[in-house]
Amino acid sequence: MLEILAIVAMTRYLASTAASKGHSKAWAALGPVLWFTAEIIGAIFGMILFGAEGLAWYPFALVGAIAGGATAFAIVMMLPAREVLGTSVDPAAVQSNPWT
Repeated sequence: MLEILAIVAMTRYLASTAASKGHSKAWAALGPVLWFTAEIIGAIFGMILFGAEGLAWYPFALVGAIAGGATAFAIVMMLPAREVLGTSVDPAAVQSNPWT
């Protein structure tokens, strides 16, 4: 349950950060995708090392989830702010591009 709350909070934060930089809120989808992908990869890696019996592989899944979330956070934080001739662009004011 705590993992779900963390994913929801991270996704909302990524959406607001991307929107504040003038990008689409769709960048927030990167968070859960990288979180679950890295969690599965970490679990598989742990199972290769320790076998599927028991829960010795679970810490590897958690480390993978943290790494995936941190990677999504880093990517969205590194997005450049959209600027036109030195002024910030309000994404709501741009009517010519229906994808923003």
